Amino acid sequence: MNINFFALVVVSLTVTSCAIFPTLDERMAKCEAKGISKDVCYQVEMNKERDLLNSAMHAPDTSKQK
Repeated sequence: MNINFFALVVVSLTVTSCAIFPTLDERMAKCEAKGISKDVCYQVEMNKERDLLNSAMHAPDTSKQK
């Protein structure tokens, strides 16, 4: 596989994911627009991030074959 093609694919996926997934600022603004305080919105976002990291760290290891 050509390295330039691989680089193009990586850049394309990065740009696409940036366009699809909202940033923290965008999620915060959407939360605040609902009338929820900035502190509560921030705490909810931090809890989501913590839960995501915890679930990733405690995911079962599926690479081991029986």
